[in-house]
Amino acid sequence: MGYFSTKKEATEVLNKYFNNPYNLENHRIKFKDLFELFKNSKKDIVAKNTLDSYINSFKRCKELHNLVFKDISTPILQNLINDLNCSISTKSITKGFLKIFWDYAREIDILEKNRAEFINLPKETEIKEKNPFDYDEIEKLWKNKDIIWVKYILIMIYTGMRIEETVELKKENVDLQEEFIHGGNKTRKGKNVIISNDFGRQLIPLQDNCLLENFP
Repeated sequence: MGYFSTKKEATEVLNKYFNNPYNLENHRIKFKDLFELFKNSKKDIVAKNTLDSYINSFKRCKELHNLVFKDISTPILQNLINDLNCSISTKSITKGFLKIFWDYAREIDILEKNRAEFINLPKETEIKEKNPFDYDEIEKLWKNKDIIWVKYILIMIYTGMRIEETVELKKENVDLQEEFIHGGNKTRKGKNVIISNDFGRQLIPLQDNCLLENFP
């Protein structure tokens, strides 16, 4: 069960175990090993994008990987989130993953409460200035449209899709005649993206060497 500094602490833990027995092996499981159980339990339940998001969040929690899961306190989780070198949005995604992960731990009787619920997101310290492509830069991209990474940039410019949404786009999700893309994963509105008329008219003549030739 573990080591304790006093007899009183040991007795309290032992009594708690007798009142609510748990799997002793799982009770000493490490963060990374519990994640494997969690991932296997979710792979046939959640969408691939959701599972990929869990995996990416897990990677951001590298400093927790070798810790015994039940020994990870809320302050440890808070420090993890505070120290992440990423945007508030990514920190929020990571916190959401941790809450779901801790709920899973409760389901299999490793913990009694969700310690991730008490994580506070830090305030954004600075506003990142957006620097959109100007007309001349877009013209240069079209002149180099045969370069694969330029093709993806053009798609993102005209649809507003994110990098991960664009690279996961499939041929069957794109209708050049109707100028319509079925994609996106952030919100319900983002699930179906209409290509602008200008973009559509420029795509159609490229059917033999179009932007979709490298899609899976």
